[in-house]
Amino acid sequence: MALIKCTDCGSDVSDAAPACPKSGRPIALPTRFAVPAPPLTPSAATPRSQAAAIAVVILIGFGLWAYNDDTSSNAGDKAAAAAVAARPATASSTPSTVNQAQAKEDEQPLTGKGVAAAFSDYVGALQAKMFVAQLSFKLHTSQIQQAIQFNDLDKYRSTAEDLEENLKKIQADITDVSTPSNLSDADMAPFEDAMNAANDIVAQYLEVAADIGVNAHTGMDSSEEMAKDAKEVAGAQAKFTSTVQQGYKHLGVKRSDIDMATLTLKAGKAL
Repeated sequence: MALIKCTDCGSDVSDAAPACPKSGRPIALPTRFAVPAPPLTPSAATPRSQAAAIAVVILIGFGLWAYNDDTSSNAGDKAAAAAVAARPATASSTPSTVNQAQAKEDEQPLTGKGVAAAFSDYVGALQAKMFVAQLSFKLHTSQIQQAIQFNDLDKYRSTAEDLEENLKKIQADITDVSTPSNLSDADMAPFEDAMNAANDIVAQYLEVAADIGVNAHTGMDSSEEMAKDAKEVAGAQAKFTSTVQQGYKHLGVKRSDIDMATLTLKAGKAL
């Protein structure tokens, strides 16, 4: 055991100490915690500051989550229920490709309240997917905070990777949410706009996940990028709300007919 100089403050520190008692700079960690090249720089975040940054991300990206200003506590449950109602039939229960094509030709285009009801179901399905993204983000970042607290770098890295992969799957699920096949081109526009806005939200979550991954694998301080990207999440959420409201307006739906907690039609208004 010997004394070495802290690269941050220049203080003499034991080479067996986990961190400089003055600056908090990591000195020696078990082999499984060692950070690969590039090494931590003097400007890199300490575990404590990085955990604090992630806490800020949770408050911004999760605490500010709201379908709109009138969010209710059961909004996620309502959205999930709408998603179940809008879920397409499985492959085993669908007709053959030829029959599907013929059925599409025989279908009458949706109009009026039929389009509005379909849009409401579609928005509900999107909301359910985004609710899953929200919960995934909350769970993973909480686990990351715990891993940092206990200096478990392996857990930090693996959880950061899992978060990114999970969000990518959710983003793909959003794209796969089905739309009615008998919509006119004009009425299809609100559906596409809502899907793009929903994907933008998850894309912003992915940006935050990427920032976390950079810190986990390089030790670089990404707290500023995290805070910035988390604010972009809130902006994307507001844009989604506005986009959906514009979609209803395009379809002739009154604002008073919309459940502003879930952005779906109120009971009885979809008939």
